[in-house]
Amino acid sequence: MIWIAGGTHEVRELLESLNNLYENILITVTTPEAKELLPKDANVLVGPVLREDIPRFIKEHDIELIIDLTHPFATRISESLRIMADRTNTRLIRYVRPGHNITDPSILNVANIEEAINLIAKLKGNFLFTTGSKNATDFLKVRGSNRFIFRVLPSSKSIGELSDNGVEMKDIIAVMGPFSYDFNKAIYEDYNIDYMITKDSGEGSGFEEKIKSALDANVRPIVIMRDNEIGTKSLYEITNIILNKEM
Repeated sequence: MIWIAGGTHEVRELLESLNNLYENILITVTTPEAKELLPKDANVLVGPVLREDIPRFIKEHDIELIIDLTHPFATRISESLRIMADRTNTRLIRYVRPGHNITDPSILNVANIEEAINLIAKLKGNFLFTTGSKNATDFLKVRGSNRFIFRVLPSSKSIGELSDNGVEMKDIIAVMGPFSYDFNKAIYEDYNIDYMITKDSGEGSGFEEKIKSALDANVRPIVIMRDNEIGTKSLYEITNIILNKEM
């Protein structure tokens, strides 16, 4: 059995490249929303596989190959897979999508969430957060008199987390991405956004459309960069490995 970890768009691309020949593939995603984006007949399990449970999971499902297609910011998951793959002598392939290479003096690159918070605390205006609801509590500590608007998945969990932290409904945009250039630009203009906060989620994630539309709308992007990580294979190579059974 081949275990694909991750609910990213690369999982969909890989399955498409396999021409739906994936009966020997088990996919794990962390949320029901991620499962919705995958083929209905794919073998998908929802919920995190904890580090200490990975050896049992590998044995239970007779895993011969692990393909890590998790989000570039899901570093803890990738670390757990790497450690446990070594421990169980299971082959692991990690794919890392390329980061952004957009250069513009208006883009404010920061190393992590903490640097983003420190920067935002010094700025004034309307802010659009496209980083999900997970770090909303940390960002809200420096809101002050600014307006903070959050674009999140249309799930009860995401909306509930924001509401529990005092975010009003008028400051919540609940919608499923990725989004087009025009859609992003319309949001910036309708909400009079001054700053947009995002993560460097890389190619194919809608990042480029988000940044270019922000620059054209005179919105300054604050980009949370990621650690330098090198993948072991490309999607094309992974497809060939599976189809040719080069285990």
